[in-house]
Amino acid sequence: MKHAYIRSLTFWRLLASYFSLIAAVFLVIFLYTWRNNIHENFRMTQEDNNEAVSAIASYMESNLSEILIFADRLNTTTWVHKLYVDMDSINVEFDFMRRSDIGRDFLFFTESNETFRKLFLIYPYRDICISQDVWANINTYLGILGFKQQESEMFLNLITNINSITQIENVNWEGFRDDIMVIVPTEGIQKPRAYLCTLISADRISKNVNQLMTPSLVYARIVNNETGNTVFETDSLKAQSKLTVITRDSTYLDWTYEFYIDEKIYSITNSSILKDMSVFACAFFLGGLGLAYFLAWITYRPVSTLMKKISERNKQNSSGLKKNDYMIIGESFDRLTFECDEMTRANCCRKLLYGYFDQNADNLDKLHIPFENENFFQTYIVLSESVKDESRLKDTAKKTHLESILNNMPELRYETIDIAKDEYVIIAAFRDLATAQKLNTSIQQLIVNNCKIVFSGSIRQGIAGIGVSYQYAHKKYLYLYKNNLKKYYYPLEWEYQLIFGLRAGNANTLRNILKELKRENEHLLETGAISSEDYLRLLSSIMDSIYHAMEDITKKDHSVFDDLMTVFTQSSVPQIWEKFDTVCRTICSRIASQENIPRYGEELINYIDQNFQCKDITLSLMEDKFGLSSNTINKIFKTNTRETFYTYLTTKRMKSAKRLLESGEYPIYKVVDMTGYTNDSTFRRVFSRYFGVKPKEYVRNNNLKTLYR
Repeated sequence: MKHAYIRSLTFWRLLASYFSLIAAVFLVIFLYTWRNNIHENFRMTQEDNNEAVSAIASYMESNLSEILIFADRLNTTTWVHKLYVDMDSINVEFDFMRRSDIGRDFLFFTESNETFRKLFLIYPYRDICISQDVWANINTYLGILGFKQQESEMFLNLITNINSITQIENVNWEGFRDDIMVIVPTEGIQKPRAYLCTLISADRISKNVNQLMTPSLVYARIVNNETGNTVFETDSLKAQSKLTVITRDSTYLDWTYEFYIDEKIYSITNSSILKDMSVFACAFFLGGLGLAYFLAWITYRPVSTLMKKISERNKQNSSGLKKNDYMIIGESFDRLTFECDEMTRANCCRKLLYGYFDQNADNLDKLHIPFENENFFQTYIVLSESVKDESRLKDTAKKTHLESILNNMPELRYETIDIAKDEYVIIAAFRDLATAQKLNTSIQQLIVNNCKIVFSGSIRQGIAGIGVSYQYAHKKYLYLYKNNLKKYYYPLEWEYQLIFGLRAGNANTLRNILKELKRENEHLLETGAISSEDYLRLLSSIMDSIYHAMEDITKKDHSVFDDLMTVFTQSSVPQIWEKFDTVCRTICSRIASQENIPRYGEELINYIDQNFQCKDITLSLMEDKFGLSSNTINKIFKTNTRETFYTYLTTKRMKSAKRLLESGEYPIYKVVDMTGYTNDSTFRRVFSRYFGVKPKEYVRNNNLKTLYR
């Protein structure tokens, strides 16, 4: 019984699960380590190749540099200059001993650098050739080297036209077929009087170069750029797949050093890496098996108990659907994940109510909250005890629940958020004010039929307006309900009509509403149903409604605001009502004058066309610049473009972004800045919504190069 768990199927399932998990972790570590080793091997191979290329090029350049240094040293000696001008002193001063000293000087230089096979100084106009072992005329010495008479004449004619360091190509000359001949004039003039000729041993160069080459450096050669011939090459290049060519230019001669690299050959072979990794895999297998056994042993008892409970619940399942253990556990996790997502979604909306717009705007798409900055928003505070009272719903022939009204309006988007124990808030989003008016009419009917208690906020455009609308609704909720102060006659429907009448500039409707409010409340005051304090609160509420409507209508006209602020400075109540009527007529006349200015259409559109790249262009900026309300601006855009202000601005920016990406001249982060967006996330969200794909996918799908710049 001590080891009874070994016979349990649950134990072996746990062991297999833990070992599979450990094996997966090991596989990830193994692949990651293997990838890093391959990359490190590739990097080391590149470094070795670069060092080898630099070393070979430096080796060849150092040989050429030594030839130039020796030529300069010869030009500073006395005997070289005497041979330039004094022909008579050759046989007198340069006797056998003196000539032997000069030959030893040549011999010392050639022995100090084994790459040089022969070194000789030619005076073509004196017919003298001096080397480390002989002093003779030119034809005699060239004959010793193996030149034929015709080849000697060609050689002399060739070198007399040289005035800088030059390589002579005569591959058919028997004298130096396998060597490289470099000629250096001792004087930097047009017709030098002496030339230092050097025979560089190709065999010695090949030996030294092969010692410097790496396994992946498969071929190297020197090309004469003037003739295109190969001056020197290592072993012949065999048939290879794709090779990488690295070139270096010579400082002294018109040469190019070419190096051919096979990138499939590494300095360290993969087999050695695989051997080390195999040893590690065996050790990890044994350790992982032991760890999996230990984990299965310590978790066997609690897991076994959990499985028994799940089995009992499965037997009690009344749905008739047979569910295994994993299905039940999966459903539990799905339910937990859904609740977490809903909580995150509610917290995001709750922050929008309290004005935290910048921190939550980017999360709307991620949380599938259907709000856009171009929408109009209005919030409603609903008392939960009245809305959720199902007994009252039975008194009506049709279901008039508030959320049913919202669901029956397809052009409407909304979110419901629990704010406190006795209230919840609905955020409604709509594209035009007509939808808002339709919704408010339906809500008013719901209030009349079912005695619902709903407090509505002001209508605002843009996501930032959600907080403003909620604060307005919450203020009414505290003032009219929490403190039991509402005793006067001012129904919610009339408040809506007053606000919409101001927005539409309908002076007759406003005059009738004010007249009816005055008549009804004066009757209540005369009969004692309300006190004078309640009457003053009514006037304050009307003033508050007019004020909030004016914020979107005559935002820049401060004279109208100043006129409204003088309402309570009037000496009598009739004068206050008269002042209300005067302010409403002034607002209506302002709206009529704004809508009768046709020049604004072309002016507004031209301004957006020329300045859509600006990051600070908003509806508020347009209001301040042109002295128009947001409603008037949107009407002008609707009339001229059939789009709202923000829709037209977004269209301009997206068309510009598409054009810039297709040009291939700008990276994506530059396009974000050039189209007026302040951050990448906003640009990606708008681009995806407009074109249906993300910017990177658009670039990749159209084979553009912007993504990789």
